[in-house]
Amino acid sequence: MNSNSPINYAIDDATYVVVFNATLTSEQTGYRAASKLLAGRVKKYPGFILEESFSDGDRTISVTYWRDLESIRSWREDPEHKSIQAEAVKRWYLAYSVFVCEVSRAYEFPGPKARHAS
Repeated sequence: MNSNSPINYAIDDATYVVVFNATLTSEQTGYRAASKLLAGRVKKYPGFILEESFSDGDRTISVTYWRDLESIRSWREDPEHKSIQAEAVKRWYLAYSVFVCEVSRAYEFPGPKARHAS
């Protein structure tokens, strides 16, 4: 990716992307703290590259970038991750979906500021 990018992604090495999409319940006590805990924990995992999260009302989407499937499997089986996931199903999620996608191509539009910097 372009080093002048305003996005500053380091995803050249990403071969897989995991998209997590959830619809939340109205009960959100403890949800943000649990999300922050997992976000900090996943960053330490071998093979992890980047995480982005977006929320709007009762919807949340998290996108993580990974080097390989084994790293994703390892994260999925992490005891803390599994524990918080079980709690989330009981308290915070009405429904969720997970998509594990292989990256076949990646490109970007760096924006007008990046073009003028060259």
